[in-house]
Amino acid sequence: MAALARAISTFEGAVVAVSHDEAFVNSLLGSTTPEGGKNTAIYTLAHQKIQRFEGNFRDYKKQIMKGLH
Repeated sequence: MAALARAISTFEGAVVAVSHDEAFVNSLLGSTTPEGGKNTAIYTLAHQKIQRFEGNFRDYKKQIMKGLH
């Protein structure tokens, strides 16, 4: 999984990754573009609505457990 995360973080195009592996998702969230910008985010799909989630995978799991998301 680490090799895949490294490959994705250096890829200059768009990537959609679907995973329940917390370490993998968090490793992608920490990556940056060559210009120094952040290039990854968590998006959720619920009730036919896509929303950007600000935070890491652990934060997302906490919200789910609270029933807030």
